[in-house]
Amino acid sequence: MTDYPNKLRIALVSLGNTHNLGARQLCAVMKGAGFETHMVFLSDIIQNDIIPPSEWEMDRAVELIGDEIKPDLLAISVSCSTFFDTAVKLSSRCREKGIEKVVWGGIHALLCPDECIEHVDYLCVTEGEEIVPILLNRLENNESAADVPGFWIKENGNVTKNRPPGVVHDLDTLPFPDYEDENKYFICENKFYKKEPFLVRVHSVFVITSRGCPFHCTYCAAPYFMTEEVTGVKHLKLRQRSVGNVIRELHYLADKLPNFRNLTINFADDVFVMKIDWVHEFVKRYQAEFKNPFWCYFHPTLVRDDIIKLFKGVGMRYINMGVQSGSERIRTDVYRRTDTDKKIRKAMDIIHANKIGIMIDVIVDNPFDTQSDRDAALEFFLSRPRPYTLNFLSLIFFPGVEITQKALAEGRITKDQIETIDKKAFYQMNFHFGWKDRKPVESLYTALYQMSSKMFVPKWFVRMLSGSQGLRKNPKPAIRLAIIFNAILFLWNRSKIVLRRFFSGELKLGDFAHSIKKYREAGIPME
Repeated sequence: MTDYPNKLRIALVSLGNTHNLGARQLCAVMKGAGFETHMVFLSDIIQNDIIPPSEWEMDRAVELIGDEIKPDLLAISVSCSTFFDTAVKLSSRCREKGIEKVVWGGIHALLCPDECIEHVDYLCVTEGEEIVPILLNRLENNESAADVPGFWIKENGNVTKNRPPGVVHDLDTLPFPDYEDENKYFICENKFYKKEPFLVRVHSVFVITSRGCPFHCTYCAAPYFMTEEVTGVKHLKLRQRSVGNVIRELHYLADKLPNFRNLTINFADDVFVMKIDWVHEFVKRYQAEFKNPFWCYFHPTLVRDDIIKLFKGVGMRYINMGVQSGSERIRTDVYRRTDTDKKIRKAMDIIHANKIGIMIDVIVDNPFDTQSDRDAALEFFLSRPRPYTLNFLSLIFFPGVEITQKALAEGRITKDQIETIDKKAFYQMNFHFGWKDRKPVESLYTALYQMSSKMFVPKWFVRMLSGSQGLRKNPKPAIRLAIIFNAILFLWNRSKIVLRRFFSGELKLGDFAHSIKKYREAGIPME
């Protein structure tokens, strides 16, 4: 049991995400500053579905925090607007247990600080690694926290809004996300574990090698997180960890996770490939020290033949590339993306030539789509060399982001469709055809998009279905076909992966059954 020099005890809660690298890194920061920190993981992403905590799980979390940990400070990472009400409920119930001080941080805290400060004493409105220890030391010494930079402080009903002090420019100075087993708790699927979640189950690990994104997609919060309002820095540029620092984190993970050698590494940077010299050094080190397969995000405009060849030689399993729409008008005019049809074709041709798998993210349920956009998108997908995989994401209107403001102003959505209220990620994070609010023509074209990428489905057949006025009113026959084709693809391409993991003990029987069920329902590729 670790002895900590400070008396202040902290309960740090991650909602719906055991990966939560930001919260894990803050856990390491808090411990490194000498504070006893207990990390509670309440619910999780299961087979790509965001799962809200059940009543039993909420009760158990309140009991754990209020009666067992008994922290001096409750810290909650509200990493998604979907969990706002969950954070409010947990904070309120823990206050009833006698916990007096509550602090929030995370994505929703940055997007909606005025809404969040109503429910907390302290709100972190910027990156927290340098300023959280300042707050903790003030609380440890019973001093006022009213002027702690980067925090909104509520005292005696008055709110002080302190500007961000800047950011950590040298990311190598930060501790790695914490995967220690001590003082970890996992509550999920109505079960309680006093254990690091990754020692209960894990199929892959996430690593981020940089911070920031150079693009300005309207549906994403990342552009706002680069602004002076959030960072305290004008014209903030991408920050990149050194290759040596990333390799040391991978060795740390290998030391903490017993089955690390069987895991896929997910490099979850907004855009992984930005600095070519960095890539060359990374590939050399990774090839010499690790055998794990990995994947990463590519932007179509950054795909280069020499880089793809390098990655192929060191274990890249597939590339996840954001295209978001087959309609160039939607990409450029609505999403403010820079990738034209020509650029995407070139990127896909390079990846295919190197015989690497490609998964393309596509956003559906977009109220800005017209019939011309849907037809253009279908023709674009049919024009691409097969095979490839389409990963469908239902458009979620996060509060404050550009596309949400535009859709509200034009009357395309109502305020009830903003994610804080709608909580769409709970039932449409993993696309499925059963969503009641989807227009029949949207369901038809999503089914056709799914068919378009499959080698065994004739292109003329897909085009024939698209011209059916009857299917536009009642798309159920096309949906059934898409589900059948998805099942065939799953059995052909995925069964070996799933069975290998099952017989090696990485997957339980329940995980295996759930994976097949969700794939048949949604047509989502389950890696």
